[in-house]
Amino acid sequence: FPEVCSEDERTVSLTEDSGVQKQILEPGWLSPELSVGDEMSLVVVGRVYQQPDKCFLNRTVNDPLVFRYGKREIVRGLEIGVSTMKQGERANFIVKGAYGYGANPPWDGMKPFATLEFDVTLLSWGKRDLTEGRGGVMFSETDRAMSWQFPEPLDDVLVDVKGWRTHGEGSGVFVDKEQVWLSLGSGLFPRGFVRAMKELSVGSTGRVAVTGSWIFSDRQMITAAEEFLLEDENVLDESPFFKPNVTYWAEMRSENRHLLGFPDLADIGGKCGTVVYEVKLHNFHRVVHCVPDGGVQVKFLDYGIEDDYRSDVEDGDLLSVDMQAWIVKDGFRDWDEEIIPKRNETMTVGEEELCRGLEMALPRLSKARKFHIRMEPMYSTGAKRSELAFPHHVSVEVAINVTRVQHVHELPLDEIWKRAMSRKEKGNALQTNKSYSDAISYYERSLKMVERAERRLKDSIRRKSNKTFTITAEEKHRARSELQEACKALHDMMGDRLSSSERKRAEELSSLMQMDLNVSQPVTDGEEEEQQQQEEEETEETKLLSSFLSLRSKLNSNLILCQIRLGRYSTAHRISSRAVCQDPEDKKLLYRHAQALAHTGQTEDAIRSFQQLENLPEFSAAAKEEIRRLKVKLAKADRQDRGVYRRMLS
Repeated sequence: FPEVCSEDERTVSLTEDSGVQKQILEPGWLSPELSVGDEMSLVVVGRVYQQPDKCFLNRTVNDPLVFRYGKREIVRGLEIGVSTMKQGERANFIVKGAYGYGANPPWDGMKPFATLEFDVTLLSWGKRDLTEGRGGVMFSETDRAMSWQFPEPLDDVLVDVKGWRTHGEGSGVFVDKEQVWLSLGSGLFPRGFVRAMKELSVGSTGRVAVTGSWIFSDRQMITAAEEFLLEDENVLDESPFFKPNVTYWAEMRSENRHLLGFPDLADIGGKCGTVVYEVKLHNFHRVVHCVPDGGVQVKFLDYGIEDDYRSDVEDGDLLSVDMQAWIVKDGFRDWDEEIIPKRNETMTVGEEELCRGLEMALPRLSKARKFHIRMEPMYSTGAKRSELAFPHHVSVEVAINVTRVQHVHELPLDEIWKRAMSRKEKGNALQTNKSYSDAISYYERSLKMVERAERRLKDSIRRKSNKTFTITAEEKHRARSELQEACKALHDMMGDRLSSSERKRAEELSSLMQMDLNVSQPVTDGEEEEQQQQEEEETEETKLLSSFLSLRSKLNSNLILCQIRLGRYSTAHRISSRAVCQDPEDKKLLYRHAQALAHTGQTEDAIRSFQQLENLPEFSAAAKEEIRRLKVKLAKADRQDRGVYRRMLS
């Protein structure tokens, strides 16, 4: 370490010729590991030495001085001094002669080779500040792996972790564990640690420096807020060393498996200064919350890149799964409390035969993958199938492996019809009870099934309509004679102008056309029966298609009505425009479309649409009333416009 200057025991010389001297005013807590090009952020005040009125540089926390280390973007002496600082440290530097601006000072009032004085606070160095400049969480990667898999703040992570305090009460290493699973979404780990984990890819190692309120977990923050009635958690950043609710956390100390050795307020007495973690991420399990309160969580046990593992389970699909269920106590699965032993079950998505939590989680699953679904008591009840019912007032974890998926569009058409009608009826019941948002959900699910069945029927009818029909013997003989006569006439007309090779090619073509006619055989009785059966099947498919189209129109009409009831007029107009194009003959859809036009301010178009319905008995009264109301509205708007123009011209 540089020798202490004689004039002040706290001042040290950073160069052999004492051209740069440093005095620490406030200590920091984390030494930087700098490399050329790292970005550094400073609060700095620069003056001419012993001339405080000659200030040439003044940068604050809100407008810090940012430069790249080793790129000669600041004076040489200041760069030497800053490289010796720690994060949060405040120091005073005296920079002499050539270590300053040298012979070319930037300010007219500064003499060449003037001695300068800098008051500097190091905010951050080349690493990322994850708290938007407040310095609460500083993250840097010490070893980067070539991986694109990053955990999220709710995931379970497998890590090697070492943590220590840099100063304060109880300084030293407090956790040193290898290959340990941590549940980031549990609220039991420091907020700064959880925030930094999403910056670390699988196989990488990083260092996290956490200070202020970021040292504490979400649950500790809630406890502190309840203890001191703090409405704004940012207050803790200004005063991080508050007295915590020690009694509460003393009770939590017995659950060390929760905290896994991480610092809690009872252990550190509310004073912990800065905490540093060194973490290596080995693996993680993606955890997804199906509801905002976290009452239903789906854990992907073999998660990879998200785009490769999107869910392929949809509403109405038939699943075959291997499942097993346990009771959850104190946040952990109790292996002795097995509710459902491991077995194979078949279940249908969206039929509400399972509990609420499973119904929410199933659409997020995919085939040949393993999942764990955790449900709080309010979501683990309500199953209609007794063999899949769970006890009341307990949390449940269900392990599921999807072995087979039969998609709804692969089912027989009559099954699709039943499932679509079931969802429509549930939507009607909800609409009657004025639960319009839930009704829309059921209508949309039913409409999706109907549209898939419609495409399937249209493709089948199109394929059958393109089949080749056979001809009778008389038709074949007549066609052959006409072909021979046409060939002879062509030969007589063009014979003198054709070369020998062209004449030979014409004869071959005529022969091929005659062979094609010879392939067709007379229709037998069996073929006539098969053809008749195909026509009957086509007729049945046409009738079924007509039924699905009618159901589609009804669903669209109900959807438009619910959107109007909720005041979503633009959405209602979009749905009605598409529905009228699909089925322009449906008068009820036209009525809903006119209503949507009226609510979106397209009054004249709405009147024209209602006028198409005023002669129909079932819509006459309602259409005429709407036309009258809209015309009154137009007249009123016209009078207002006339008044505006009159005042403008007067």
